Amino acid sequence: GQVVFTGPPSAIHSADTHTGRALKTYEDTLHATQVLVAQEPALSGLQLSTPATSAVPEIIRIVNARENNLKSMSVDIPRDKLTVITGVSGSGKSTLAFDILFHEGQRRYLESLNAYARSIVQPARRPEVDAVFGIPPTVAIEQRVSRGGYKSTVATVTEIWHFLRLLYVKLGVQHCIHDDAQVKPQSVDSIAAQLIQDYQGEHIGFLAPLVNQRKGLYTELARWAKAQGHTHLRVDGEFVAVHPWPRLDRFKEHTIELPIGDLCIDRSNESAVHTLLKEALHHGKGVLHILAPLSGLQQALIDGQATQGIGHLRIFSTQRACPLCATSYPECTPKMFSYNSKQGWCARCVGTGMELSSKQRQQWDDSAFVAPDRAPGHREQTLDAPELLDADVTYSPCSDCAGTRLSPTSRAVKLHHMPITAVAQMSVLQAQDWLGRLDFSARDAEIARDILAEITSRLGFLRNLGLGYLTLDRSAPTLSGGEAQRIRLAAQLGSHLQGVCYVLDEPTIGLHARDNQILLSALQTLRDKGNTLVVVEHDEETLRCADHLIDIGPGAGQRGGQLVAQGTVSVLMAATQSQTGHYLAHPMQHATTHRRPFSGDAAAGAPHLEVQGATLHNLHNVNVKIPLHRLVAFTGVSGSGKSTLARDILFNNLQSINIRNAPMLWKGCQKVEGWHTIGRVLEVDQTPIGKTPRSCPATYIGFWDAIRKLFADTLEARARGYNASRFSFNTGAGRCTACQGLGMRTIEMSFLPDVTVPCETCAGQRFNQETLSLAWRGQSVGDLLAMEVDSAAEFFAAHPSIARPLKLLQDVGLGYLTLGQSSCTLSGGEAQRIKLVAELTKVRDEPTGPIRVPAKGQAPSPSHGAHTLYILDEPTVGLHMADVAKLIKVLHRLVNAGHSVLVIEHDLDVIAQADWVIDLGPEGGQAGGRLVAQGTPEALVYCDLPGHTGVAMKPVLERGRAFCS
Repeated sequence: GQVVFTGPPSAIHSADTHTGRALKTYEDTLHATQVLVAQEPALSGLQLSTPATSAVPEIIRIVNARENNLKSMSVDIPRDKLTVITGVSGSGKSTLAFDILFHEGQRRYLESLNAYARSIVQPARRPEVDAVFGIPPTVAIEQRVSRGGYKSTVATVTEIWHFLRLLYVKLGVQHCIHDDAQVKPQSVDSIAAQLIQDYQGEHIGFLAPLVNQRKGLYTELARWAKAQGHTHLRVDGEFVAVHPWPRLDRFKEHTIELPIGDLCIDRSNESAVHTLLKEALHHGKGVLHILAPLSGLQQALIDGQATQGIGHLRIFSTQRACPLCATSYPECTPKMFSYNSKQGWCARCVGTGMELSSKQRQQWDDSAFVAPDRAPGHREQTLDAPELLDADVTYSPCSDCAGTRLSPTSRAVKLHHMPITAVAQMSVLQAQDWLGRLDFSARDAEIARDILAEITSRLGFLRNLGLGYLTLDRSAPTLSGGEAQRIRLAAQLGSHLQGVCYVLDEPTIGLHARDNQILLSALQTLRDKGNTLVVVEHDEETLRCADHLIDIGPGAGQRGGQLVAQGTVSVLMAATQSQTGHYLAHPMQHATTHRRPFSGDAAAGAPHLEVQGATLHNLHNVNVKIPLHRLVAFTGVSGSGKSTLARDILFNNLQSINIRNAPMLWKGCQKVEGWHTIGRVLEVDQTPIGKTPRSCPATYIGFWDAIRKLFADTLEARARGYNASRFSFNTGAGRCTACQGLGMRTIEMSFLPDVTVPCETCAGQRFNQETLSLAWRGQSVGDLLAMEVDSAAEFFAAHPSIARPLKLLQDVGLGYLTLGQSSCTLSGGEAQRIKLVAELTKVRDEPTGPIRVPAKGQAPSPSHGAHTLYILDEPTVGLHMADVAKLIKVLHRLVNAGHSVLVIEHDLDVIAQADWVIDLGPEGGQAGGRLVAQGTPEALVYCDLPGHTGVAMKPVLERGRAFCS
């Protein structure tokens, strides 16, 4: 344990140490051999070489990538640098970053595992690329569109909860759930006295717990019990014979008890009670289970009937009992504080924190222990059943646990008078402050040292990423995509990995311009630790801060997939084919003189919505007027209350308008006025447009039905007796029977990853040969599914019912998609724009006129041609600067047609184009939820005390003023 030498390797041979002496001997021998080789010609062919250190490659080289729309692209990505891949939407950025770089790194790691492990976690298929050199281990931090499970929280994703549980197990103090007294050890005599008092005259059974919620077969345990003379074990509440021992579910958690004996309690047999009690405590290691009453048990065993419902179980312990009421408690374990375990969750809500029906509760309970926990990299089983709960429905907190998710016993364990559920309800900043004030004794401080270091470091990363306002128990369905991605980024920062290639998908999503620098600092911290960062991004500030830029394009779809330019920002700006470089050199200009005015006075002819007394989540009694027939932007830093006001207050309350004569019931606010002129309310979010590979833009938007009718009206189709259903690839006799209309077939490869290939029967065209033999204007139905939107718009120009939605797809920048492209391959931004097009096709560009005012308190009858209120949550996600310009035109077209458009947005170009801005904040969480400012973008910028949005907007508007002048 002492340092005996420090210095360069060349000097250690002269040091009087074991290593130095050994090295000197080695050098002498090597020198003598070299002399021998030089003097002996017979040995001149001998090659002497010292172990050479292999240099770490400086680049990741991708050679001839052909995945999806990439056209034999070859590109070099520098190691240990921050590289940003950019380009217009659909150009192939995500294909390069995720389908090739990440999946190939993941595949290589998984293929190094044994065959059994690969059968559990199958590696991805080999991407279409000639070679990938110098690739390090890869980690993806993606923009997940799904909202996640109800049991996934901020604390569990960052692993803060794992360390908090450990802290409470080691240093928490148990308290009684009845009288809050501190739990202390209990003697055998006191337990015996309590049994005689509570069970006088009853027939009870003494059980020793051997296994408590553990997985396995337990065949050896049954053999041991049989050898000890026992005939039965109680497994999960059912008495099971030890011979023959049934095969238990090895992946299900079991509780196994050893029946010690039974008797009728009476004061005359106290000695027998003591005997059975001592034996049960011996086998149960200080814990005893009492089952009473046992009436009907013996007859049920004789008849072979179920015994699970017989008697009620009660726990006694010599180690933990209440000194006042003598209630015994189990030993603290990490599972006791987990809402994914029966030992820890609240029995009423099954750990969800929400009030469930009895059917939902049973489904959650049955689905809780079905998956193995032995998969590589698995830490804790966190199973969820999202199909049992609708993420869009507001649920009330559980009446038993008040939404804290844990059982009463778990909630009664305290650390410095604070239960773990109270810590979970703290924000990141509050938890940091509480942990910093903890004062432990010398022994406890030694135990807590490493645990607290892990917790505080992870809390620090969350704070540094601008997420200090989030509470630790905040569940995944309530997080935005940007918040969820930054939480996973914080988890990676806490892992302290080095030599890793991180692949990120638009980490600036949901991030206010003020906080961009916070994120960039975090990314640079990861890079400076010796990691490679590859980021798919459109944000201008991120592009300018990157070490290396890769621009893919020049267009989208088949017109993309090529390397347009790579290098610094100046290189991209000089590239004539680079749309990214063009917008960097010539940013979007915003005229400030053509805004639609709003006086805020309904009597002056300016209709508006008025929200009164909004108090949901972190809103502090917000009162705000929202102009109708305008483009309105809700802005503010992350967590300021934008989504709460726009989605949870406005949309959830006003969606009753879509139901004929539905009553208006206000939730989260006192009331909303001015809604009577609205005929329809629509929310356009980024959830996937379909759950199966068969779903595609043509079927989701609905114009495929019109195409099928065109084919059914041909002379040849009539002659064969084909109707429109013949040209459906979802059902019917027209689809390919080999692939069931999918166009692809999955081939199982046992221990290798499954391979998805085009169907050999229909060549990927989804229909059988009889159907494909029919043509309309020279094209089969399979040809049309493979046709791009841009080509199809010209092909169907004479058919308005088909041409109109195709033109709308072009207007939102989706002309590169094919009509039959699987919804599974669409990004969140593409899915949102397809939804927007689907809604635009359902309404006319012009309202049909005034709406009849309904009876008081009721919504108007919905009318597709009536005034529609659109609510969009960050529609610019996944959009290149060129595509943002297209989206802005579509939003203005909606407003020009007389509709109202509300957008939750951080993109400064969209905000600058808004007629009215409602800025919330000033910060996130409890420091937000207030109306900072409202008015035109100019009013926010040039007011006396501009907020964070006003400060960020100033250079954008100044750019527009300079252009106009």
